[in-house]
Amino acid sequence: TPVFWGKVTTRTGLTKSGSPANPKFYGGYESGINLPLQFDTTGMRSTAVTGGKFFNDTTNNGRPIDVRLYFNSNGTVTYSVNRDNTGWNTARTVPLSTLAPNGMIYVEKGNLFIKGSVNGRVTVAVTKKGYSGKGNVYQEDYLYYADNPITNPNSNDILGIVAEEYVRIKSNSNTLGGDVITQASMFSLNRDIGPDDELVSQNFLGRWKILGGIIANTTRVTATYATIGGVFQPVRGLKLVHTYDTRFMTYVPPFFPHTQNYEVVSWFE
Repeated sequence: TPVFWGKVTTRTGLTKSGSPANPKFYGGYESGINLPLQFDTTGMRSTAVTGGKFFNDTTNNGRPIDVRLYFNSNGTVTYSVNRDNTGWNTARTVPLSTLAPNGMIYVEKGNLFIKGSVNGRVTVAVTKKGYSGKGNVYQEDYLYYADNPITNPNSNDILGIVAEEYVRIKSNSNTLGGDVITQASMFSLNRDIGPDDELVSQNFLGRWKILGGIIANTTRVTATYATIGGVFQPVRGLKLVHTYDTRFMTYVPPFFPHTQNYEVVSWFE
């Protein structure tokens, strides 16, 4: 019985599954709506080059480059790079405002590995630019805001994750056998968002607690299901607990992809 407080729209209709199949659409439901997302990688790239942080390989003819970004609650970020699978260089820690003054971080021809406590406003974008196995974002551990908007609605910490391919929760000693926290708005252009297969099939039922948004080309299962007492329910893996960050109604991460049009549903005078 999922509950949707805001308006829900679909392009091709609604399919109800599970037992009970009784969703609550308190903000209304409408079908036949097509709102194409704008995914302007050129704009995000140029913004990162001119006033943010642009990661690419300039030493080896533009080969792939992977990046680690570990956010620290004091407003710094620890980062390192791995050019063309030659090994990770020595990590550096700098203020997030110094690394990316305008809040835009862009990785070209690579993958991004992230975790930590975000203090500030930032969007990370990753593209593959023709390289197989690149364009992915991997969350390695808890990813949350230093100033939690659940307890402080005035928090200005905000994170956008934009991947050309997958957004994945990595299966490792930090994520197996426990809950996972993700506080961000996540966008996958061509693929899906979810945990690694090993997390879905693990012999443990935890929770993937998301505060933010999920925008993806396709959906992905997060748990292994079975029928118990006549009810089809998760028994292993990660049970999805998704809370919408209401700040996103009027406030979005820097340069985050958006829809073309707005629909006025109410106003105040």
